[in-house]
Amino acid sequence: MDLDAVVSTVSKKFSDKKIGIWGMSMGTTITSRAYPSIKDKIDFIIVEGFVTDVMAIVDRYEKLN
Repeated sequence: MDLDAVVSTVSKKFSDKKIGIWGMSMGTTITSRAYPSIKDKIDFIIVEGFVTDVMAIVDRYEKLN
């Protein structure tokens, strides 16, 4: 919901510019989940370290502590 709100606001404020999202790690998950509601408001997406298994990330962090 936060990303959708930000994209809506930015796309209105900068309607004469191309709008993109840069997602890293967990931001890739947020971007992919928000995509259906923001796809008509953005021009491109750049992602790095795409997270495909959130529970694997949680398990990794739990093992560190």
